[in-house]
Amino acid sequence: MKRFLSILLSVTLLMCSLAIPAALAEELPYYEMQVFSQNANFAGLQSGWFGKLIKDRFNIGLNIIATNLEGGSSKLATMMVDGDLGDLLNFDSVTSQDFLDARDLGLMYNMNEGDFLEKNAPFITANMPKLIERAKMQYSGDGESVWAFVHDALATDLPCISTDCVTPLLRYDLYKAVGSPEINTMWDYLPVLKQMQELYPTNEEGQPVYGVSYFPDWDSTCMVLATWFCMYYGYGPSLVMQHGTKDLTMELLDKESYYMQGVRWLYEANQMGLLDPDSITQSYSEFLSKCAAGRVLFSPTGDNGYNTPDNTSAGRAMEPVPMKEGAPLGWGASEYGGYRSFGIGAKAKYPERVMQFIDWLCTDEGAMESRIGPKGLIWDYNEEGKPYLTEFGLQCVQDGSTPIPDEWGGGTYQDGMFKLEYPPRNAKNMTASTGETIDYHSWSSYQALPTDPVTEEWRKDYGYANIFDWAYANGTLVNSSNTTYSGLANLENPDLDMQMKISQIGDAVKQYSWKMAYAENDEQFDSLYNEMMEKVRGFGYEEAMEFYRVQTEQLYETRDRLVGGGN
Repeated sequence: MKRFLSILLSVTLLMCSLAIPAALAEELPYYEMQVFSQNANFAGLQSGWFGKLIKDRFNIGLNIIATNLEGGSSKLATMMVDGDLGDLLNFDSVTSQDFLDARDLGLMYNMNEGDFLEKNAPFITANMPKLIERAKMQYSGDGESVWAFVHDALATDLPCISTDCVTPLLRYDLYKAVGSPEINTMWDYLPVLKQMQELYPTNEEGQPVYGVSYFPDWDSTCMVLATWFCMYYGYGPSLVMQHGTKDLTMELLDKESYYMQGVRWLYEANQMGLLDPDSITQSYSEFLSKCAAGRVLFSPTGDNGYNTPDNTSAGRAMEPVPMKEGAPLGWGASEYGGYRSFGIGAKAKYPERVMQFIDWLCTDEGAMESRIGPKGLIWDYNEEGKPYLTEFGLQCVQDGSTPIPDEWGGGTYQDGMFKLEYPPRNAKNMTASTGETIDYHSWSSYQALPTDPVTEEWRKDYGYANIFDWAYANGTLVNSSNTTYSGLANLENPDLDMQMKISQIGDAVKQYSWKMAYAENDEQFDSLYNEMMEKVRGFGYEEAMEFYRVQTEQLYETRDRLVGGGN
């Protein structure tokens, strides 16, 4: 407690929003920011409660151009030729060739000119200096320029608190109904899911129920669904997979790697009639609709909208069911942040207003409102200055289809969520103004709420309040601080040739992973694997592997220096 109080006293007590006051915002002309994004799962004008919130606060709108949904690299190439990427730039990685090309072509605004940052990003300047340090050190090109900030960073000197880790969820009521079979390995889930599916073959509307369903929207250099199996064993996915806390590596495409076992697991699931045949083609939103309708029995992580009050009160819910041999990854964070960019286009009409918006997203209230919803509607402060979910807010976070009043933006709660997938400040970061995290799951007020019957049953079965506490107490938690982050600021950027190799290898791995999942038999599965390896070797697989090995060595050396060493 004394340490906690000293931390709070070491920073400004109130890290309040330093954005444009509402009165001033009304005097400014409406500004529809053009948002270039390689990450968003939505294209078009941000609407709903977040659209209303930023209109009232900043008199701005966000028109999202999502190249990952339409146009891809050809769309980006056209925009680069035109010399205008828009106002707010959200690249997939600050080390990608796309980002570096945009920088070198003069398509980004240098935020480190004069007093631009001090005037327009007071919160970042005062509380997130490592973001600025990293921008200069790793991807400036000259050691001084600041072309972008990255996602998921921490306010300096404030701790990160989590209540979750990467563990599969099952329909817990059905799992109990089939006798709660013991789950020792990842392979034990399959016969259990088959029993559950046979018990519950269709939902209440008569639609078919699948053990597993997913989507390809988030695939980058591999199949994201298969990467979860790496994380169940404490590894972050990469061509050279890195363990969260130990100096251990594993090659992604090794036949016995956790990634390839994950692909094989999906193949076996399909052979058993458990894998949704639409997984290879359906969108993220279509997947969520199936989850909400009770048509999916296994979730890689998160309940995906099924745990509504109606379902939980009826004793139906998704809950974590960990395997005994697993070592679930608990995502930590780094002051240096992740890798996805928040930058400003060189031709932005109002670069100051774009910067003020990015800065507000990093403030305590900005981070909370963008992730949770408007203060006063979804959450508020109690008499002690602690945040809590309102009664209506609790309903919204439990059921994303809850209608939002027109005066707050209309639509459903889910409709209004901030459409950029990776905000700049980590949600597990504590806030100096409240002594609580940005993420409501860790709030003392939320932890004190009465739980639903299924959660109570889960807590009784496992003896802990949440899966994070269970994994920690059992000594299986891999609480990673820097596994997937290149945010240690000293890693080499790949050159154009290496970037091309990585891109071609990634495309092949994605395509063949899905093909293997839906292979007709073992012979075809093995044939496809061999074909994939032949392809990636032709694209320069060995050279890419060596690049990642060097990167990993640098990462571990820096981690050992900063966080006390691996083992």
